[in-house]
Amino acid sequence: MAGLEQSSASVDMMRMEEQLARELARMRIQDDRKRKEVEKICTESAEIKELQARIKAAYLNKERGSQITENQYRRQIEIVSHF
Repeated sequence: MAGLEQSSASVDMMRMEEQLARELARMRIQDDRKRKEVEKICTESAEIKELQARIKAAYLNKERGSQITENQYRRQIEIVSHF
């Protein structure tokens, strides 16, 4: 009798694991679909492309500003060190 109960528990466990595996697979497929939909929207939207370009330009300008500031600082240090 104990062996039959253990066998039944094993079958139940396998069913639950299979159900969990199916649910996880379904969730992955759903996530992939959502990701592809977002990618499609981003590549097709002129507004998003414009915003991405503006963000990229802002980062480049920020970097240029940092470089200019650093160069000015170095020049000042150089001038001060000559006195």
